[in-house]
Amino acid sequence: MPRNEDAKLAGIEQKDQGAEERAIIDVACSVRSFHYRRCKWNQGESAENPGVGPDNIVMQIRENLEFDENFEEDNEPDWRYIMWWNNKTSFVEGARENDEKCNVRIADGTLTHSLLVQAVQPPLCTVEAAQRAGEYAYIEFIDTVKKTLRLTRLLSFS
Repeated sequence: MPRNEDAKLAGIEQKDQGAEERAIIDVACSVRSFHYRRCKWNQGESAENPGVGPDNIVMQIRENLEFDENFEEDNEPDWRYIMWWNNKTSFVEGARENDEKCNVRIADGTLTHSLLVQAVQPPLCTVEAAQRAGEYAYIEFIDTVKKTLRLTRLLSFS
């Protein structure tokens, strides 16, 4: 399992523990509504890799109510980008995979929120996705996802 000291060996900036935990909780609670995948800009802000710094975690997000593993149409505009700080989250712009450089900023027309479930409300997603993301009845499932993300450090190391 990855450890903090492994980040330096891999050339990755160590992510803020508060931002990582905020992202873990939000992903675990909303994974029944959304599909997540890595963003190349999450690796750090060095000269070779001009992405987001260690205080932030940025990922791609897409509504996925059918639990599709693959999407027939998987184009860049189908994905949105979300970023976490240690105390908030927001949809962001300027972090597309095909951008030449990362110029991440809070997306027009959006605000920062303390929980992802507050950010993923219509018109940014369907009513069903928003409702499902806010259901906490699946506590064992949510807890298992949180434990897996904490062990594998996916949000910090990818």
